[in-house]
Amino acid sequence: MEANLTFNETLTVEQFKAQMNVSRIDVKQNPKTNKLFFTFGAKGWFGGDAADVGPKSGFGFFYHLTDSLSLRFDADATLGLDGKQKMRYTLTGGVQWSF
Repeated sequence: MEANLTFNETLTVEQFKAQMNVSRIDVKQNPKTNKLFFTFGAKGWFGGDAADVGPKSGFGFFYHLTDSLSLRFDADATLGLDGKQKMRYTLTGGVQWSF
């Protein structure tokens, strides 16, 4: 699969932060391989109870299956800003591939 990957654009960290409108990037390290990675995404609420999203806090952990493949589990709480939803709690799980 790695042979099929192509680079569309190369950005410095500062350029990436400016384009994605984020103030920081948390770089993590796989303790078994010492490979570095970061995850990036966005979150919003959809549907009839959609609301402006405020601060979020939570925790998560990885269970490493191989050097490149891990299971990821997260729990978080997000504050709603417009009064439709005060708080929303989520549990998520997934697979992460580090390359």
